[in-house]
Amino acid sequence: MFRGTDVSYAAICSRRAWLSIHEVFITEDSDFVHEGRYLSEKTRKTGAAQMQIGRNRMDNIELSAEEQIIHEYKRGRKLLKADEMQLVHYINCLKTRSDKKVRGVVHLLSSRNTVELAATEERIAELERIYATIEKLYESDIPDAARNRFW
Repeated sequence: MFRGTDVSYAAICSRRAWLSIHEVFITEDSDFVHEGRYLSEKTRKTGAAQMQIGRNRMDNIELSAEEQIIHEYKRGRKLLKADEMQLVHYINCLKTRSDKKVRGVVHLLSSRNTVELAATEERIAELERIYATIEKLYESDIPDAARNRFW
């Protein structure tokens, strides 16, 4: 099973994704990760909880009888497309384990805006292309040349 981080990095740069997949470059101790965790805990909605499915750790999931809402907290819009694909990956993971409606919300902390997402056919097709890229990166012994974006 792929990690949300793998999906996000593959959407940004295949070299960065390769490094993370092969555990050459780990960002767990970065100030950005610590800040994200702090802001996620501080802004967590009542009734929401952090959840882990396999290797995926989602910031917050709000559970109700009708639906599940995944909340991801991000610093800003700069990498929004990659953040959206990470959230679509999480939605996809939950959909395979539940018959409830699943949707996602990206919280942009720099502007206090939100972006609501559903896993549309178009987004799932894009996610499948990213999965194929990640599989190739797992099999590769050397990283690709750096490139800007997947999309």
